[in-house]
Amino acid sequence: MCPQKTSKDHTCVSRLIDNLIKKDLIERRPDVNDRRTNLIYLTGAGKTLQVKGAKLVEDHLQHAFNGIDLSDIKTCLSVIDKVIENLKEE
Repeated sequence: MCPQKTSKDHTCVSRLIDNLIKKDLIERRPDVNDRRTNLIYLTGAGKTLQVKGAKLVEDHLQHAFNGIDLSDIKTCLSVIDKVIENLKEE
């Protein structure tokens, strides 16, 4: 996770990573190719939570999009993507 991809500053991302480590959801490992870098990996508990979370999101999206044509969903997502791009340009 890097701050540029999350719209968060470095301090906020570091604090988030530290909290997830304390909860045994992720772990830091040194990068064998670059000693200045640590890589972040899910622990077993983190992987379990990821699977549960993905299933929960999938269930909610199926409910939310029930009865809506796929073409309409694609149009909606395309418009949202454009709005996000416009906001990034500010």
